[in-house]
Order: sequence, then structure tokens, then C-alpha cells
Amino acid sequence: MTDLIFNFLPGYFSDLLGIPISTNPRIVINVVAVLLLLFLGWYVGQAVRALICLGRAVRDLEKVRQQKSDGEIVTKDDLQQVFRTAFFASVWNSYRDTLHEQYNYQGGQKHLECIRSTMPSEAVFSPQSLVDARLNIEFFKHLPGILTGIGIIGTFYGLITGIQHFDPSLLAKAKSDPAQMDRLFVGLKVLFDEVQGAFIASFFAIGAAMLITLLEKVLLNVCYRKLEQLCRILDALYEGGVGEDYLAALVKSSAENATQTAQLKASLVTDLTQLLFQLSDAQGKQSEVLGNLLSAKIQEHIDASEHHGERFRAELKEGLADIGKTVAGVTDGQGDTMTGMLEGLIKTFSDNIQNTFGDQMKGQAEMMNTAIASMTEMQAGFKELLQDLRDSGKTEREDLTSKVISLVGALESQQGKLEAQMMDIIKGIQDRIVESQTKTSEQVDTSIEKIQSSVGTILAKMEDERKIAAAGEQKRQQEFSEKSTDLIKTVESQVGDLVNKIADTTVALKDNVTALNNTSIDSIKGMKQGATLISSAAEHFVEAGNKVSGVIKQAETVSAQLTKSADSLAQASSSLDSQLSQYATTRDALARMVGEMNGMLERAKDEAGMNQQVIQKMQQTVNEFEKLNAIADKSFDAISEKLAETLTKFRQDMAQHDSELHIHHADTLNQVASAYEPLAASIAGLTDMVAKTRHN
Repeated sequence: MTDLIFNFLPGYFSDLLGIPISTNPRIVINVVAVLLLLFLGWYVGQAVRALICLGRAVRDLEKVRQQKSDGEIVTKDDLQQVFRTAFFASVWNSYRDTLHEQYNYQGGQKHLECIRSTMPSEAVFSPQSLVDARLNIEFFKHLPGILTGIGIIGTFYGLITGIQHFDPSLLAKAKSDPAQMDRLFVGLKVLFDEVQGAFIASFFAIGAAMLITLLEKVLLNVCYRKLEQLCRILDALYEGGVGEDYLAALVKSSAENATQTAQLKASLVTDLTQLLFQLSDAQGKQSEVLGNLLSAKIQEHIDASEHHGERFRAELKEGLADIGKTVAGVTDGQGDTMTGMLEGLIKTFSDNIQNTFGDQMKGQAEMMNTAIASMTEMQAGFKELLQDLRDSGKTEREDLTSKVISLVGALESQQGKLEAQMMDIIKGIQDRIVESQTKTSEQVDTSIEKIQSSVGTILAKMEDERKIAAAGEQKRQQEFSEKSTDLIKTVESQVGDLVNKIADTTVALKDNVTALNNTSIDSIKGMKQGATLISSAAEHFVEAGNKVSGVIKQAETVSAQLTKSADSLAQASSSLDSQLSQYATTRDALARMVGEMNGMLERAKDEAGMNQQVIQKMQQTVNEFEKLNAIADKSFDAISEKLAETLTKFRQDMAQHDSELHIHHADTLNQVASAYEPLAASIAGLTDMVAKTRHN
């Protein structure tokens, strides 16, 4: 079975051409056949599968676009049905993340308004990821060169084998022994048969290489066209430019924030003015009510004290009168006893009066001292609270100002560094392009000159030798002349093809350089516009920060006025404490004052809350500005990646064209050399043989 398969193709060619093929050309033909089957099964199969997947995706996208022709949005789920196969799995996941959904909130619910694309589809659905890697073009584009090399090696091997069977010494022996002439002709026949089989194997290998090149380029071009059609449909489904819209929205938001800050400043000044007037009126009314109440209580207490004093004097007078009467009626013998009793009674009465009124007055004095100490501590605490509020507002304002200044400075420095880096990158790319183009042109010119000179020299030598040989033997050299003419035509056609390929390579290089320059210029313009927008947004943000700083300064002024009012109130409280130091009824008045202080404390907290709201709004603005910075960084990264991809592709194209040029040059020289050497050897042998024959 193995022998049947091994001998099938060589036998078929032998029967087709009517020429026997030896063992060595059979090996070459079978190796070439195996590589050809590998190409058909691997490359062609993968290419057909890629064409089927791409064609199905294009048809499905056309159907989806026709169904959504009435203005409906093509959602990600719709595209998921199109790219559900494993062929598009990785690239679809990447492209889905680049689609940005914009929602519109109505009635507490969000509705999908539109879908925007943040980058072109060809950046994700690239030929490298969908076609090149699957078809293994890096291997199969060199397969024709491998087959050509196998054919050349087979040709040389056949020549070497034929020469081994040819013995030139038989020419000398044929002079004396005519039988040796038959052996000489047998050796020549073996030599020609081996050369003939080697050329047939080389023909088969070169034909297979040409077929593979044709199929490889045609299938690859068709796959690229289908992929480009798919990318055009995807780009037509979604509108781009979402980054520019967000920059415009940010500028609009900054302007609205500035307007709202100005309105907040005006409303805050108006509200604080009304609040201060109301606070002054309330303090005046409360002071008047408190003074009237204190006057009434003091008058009431004075009246009560006078009433108790009169009553006490009357009762004391009556008691003393009774005692005097009792003393007058007592005998002289009882005088000492009554005197002692009277002294004890007076002492007891004095002690009771001292205990009753002295303890009450002492308790009242201690209570008033405690109240005075509490008022002093409360006043000090209120002052500390106002000072803390003022310090907190000042610290937050200073921190906010420093953060804004540092943020703007960081953005400016980052923008400057980015511009410098981009200019360096673009300059380096331009220098490399110019240098590479110059080197390529020099190499192409040098290679063409070498090829032309080598081919001209070889042709001149071959023509001279052919003329010399033809002068001796016209009939025997006719076949060799025809073969030489065919070989010359083949070399000339290959040289013409090589020159055309070099011209195409030069045109492609010029197109790549032009496209890269245009891409660099567009990227620089987009970066300059983004930098202008960022600078404008930073200026608006600084103006808003200055206005908010003005509002905070006015709030600080109002806090200072409140502090002065609190100090005045504390002085009034001290004067009232000195007037009410002997009355226990001042506890009610102190409770009312504590209530008023709590109200002022609540108002101060409300004002601190308003300052906190202003700080929160400023923090929101800072967060939005940081988001803008993140979007700009992504855009610059995308531009850098695009430039890097373009440069990489340019280098690959240069390396590919350079390698193809060297391969074709080497193949041409090898073919010319391989054709010239056996021809020269044969001509030399025949010339010697003819010369010896004539001599004899």
C-alpha cells in the first residue's frame, strides 16, 4: 500500500510525459506532494472557514441593520447574536467594552438613548487577530521558497548522480577498443536520463510553488476584503466622538457650577443679613422681657423682705414687752433665776435666727456662685466652639485651595510632559522612516545593479561559449542551444518580475510613510484641541474656586460678627449675674439664657452645614475634573498605541519585503548557476570529445 502511494504521482507523470523517472526524482515529487497536501488541508481549510464565518457575520449584520432601519437602536444583545460563534469570541468581548451606552432618565427610570463607539472597529477586528494568526501566514508565505529550494536540490542531486555513471576515461579507451564506445554512449544515456528526471522534479516543485503562491494570495485578499466590509458596517451602526461630547459637557457643567456658585453667594449674603437682623431683634426683645421680669422679681422680693422685717420687729417687740412685764413681777429672790432663764432664752432665740436666716443666705450665696461659675464655663465653651468653627472653615478652605492649586499644577506639568514625549516620538518616527527609506532605496538600487551585472556577465559568457561550440558541431549543439535560449528567457522573466516587485515595494513604502505622516498630524491636532479644552476647564475651575473662597471669607466675617455678639451677650450676662447674686430666682433666667445659647449654637451648626455643602460641591467638581483627566489619559494612551501599532506594522512590512527581495535574488542566482554549470561541463566535454575525434 505504501509503495502504491509512493509511486502513484511519479508513475502518473512518467505515463503522461512518456519519460521514465528514476528513484531520486520520485522522492522529490513525493515530498512536494506532501507539502502541497499540507497546504490544501491546513491553509485552504482555515481560509474557507474564515470566509464562511465572515460572510455569515456580514449577512447577519445587514439583516439587523435593515430591521432597525426605522430609527431603533442596535443593542449589544443584537450584536451578541451575530458574533455568537467561537470565531469572534475574543474580539467581540473586546469590542463590546468599547461601546458606550448613554441613558435618559424619565420618571425615575432610565431609558437607553443611544450607543456610541469610542474607537474604530478595525482596531479590534484586525487582520492580525482574525485572519493572519488562524491561517499561519508567517509559515505558508515561505512555503513556495521551500519548494523551490527542494526542486533545485533535486536538480543538483540528479546531475551529480548522472555524472557518477559517466566515465570520461572511456574516450581514450575507445581509440583502441571500439567496444568501449558503446559503454561511453550508455554512460551518456544514463547522464541524460538523470538530468531529465531532475528537471521534471524541479518543474513539479516550481509549479507547486507557483500554485501555492496564487492560492495563498487570493484567499488572503478575499478574507481581508470581507473583514473590511464587516468593519465598515460596524462603524456605520454607531456614531463616534463620545470623548469630544464629554469634554463639551464638562465645560458646560463648569460654567453652570460657576453660575450656581455666584447665585449661592448672593443668596447666602441675603440669608445671613436677614438672620442677623432677626437675631438682633430677638436679643433686644428677650433682654427687655428679662429686665422687666428681673425688676418685678426684685421689687417683689424687696416688698416681701420689708413685710417680714416689720412682722419680725412687731413680734420681737411684743415678746420683749411680755418678758419685761414678767421680769418686773418677779421678786428679788427670783432675779438671778429669771436672769439666767432670760439669757438662755435670748441665746436660743439668737441661735434659731442665725440657723434659719444665716443658712438660707449662705445657701443662696453658694447657689449664685455655682451659677456664676457655670455661666463662665458656658461662655468659655461657646467661645471655643466659635473658634473651632472658624478654624475648621479656614483649614478646609486652605486645604481645598491647596488641592485645587496642586491639581492644576499637576495637570499642567503632565500636559507639558505628554506634549514633549509625543513630539520626541513623532520626531523619532520621522527620522527612522527617512533613514529606513534611504537604506531601502540604496539596497534596492545596489541589488538591481548587482543582478543586472551578474546576469549580463553570465549571458555574455554563455553566448561566447555557445558560439565557439556551435562553430565545431552545429547539429549536435542545436538541442543545447534551444535549452540555453529557454534558460535565458526564464532568467529574463524572473529578473523582470523581481524588478516589478521591487517597484511595488517602493510604492508601498511611500504609501505607508504618507499614511503614517497623516495619522501623526491628525493625532497632534486632536491632542492640541484636548489640551486647549483642559486648559479652559482648569481656568473655569480656578474662577469657581476663587468665588467660593470669597463666599467662605464672607462667612468667616459673619462668624466674627456672631462672636462679637456672643461677647456682648456674655458681658450682659455678667452684669446681670452681679445684680442677681443674692436672689435664688435667677435660676429661671439662667435657664432661658441657656436655651437662647443652644439656639445660637444650632444656628452656628446650620451655617457650618452650609459651608460643608459648599465644600461637597467643590469636591464633586474636583472628582469630575479627575474623571476628565482619566478620559484624556485614555485618549493619549490610545493614540500612543495606534502609533506603536503603525510603526510595528511598518517594520514588519520592511522586513517582509527585504526578505522576499533576498530570497528572489538568491533563487535567481542559484537557478542561473545551476543551469550554467552543467551546461558548461557538458559543452566542455563534448568539445574535447569532438576535438579528439577530429584529431584521430
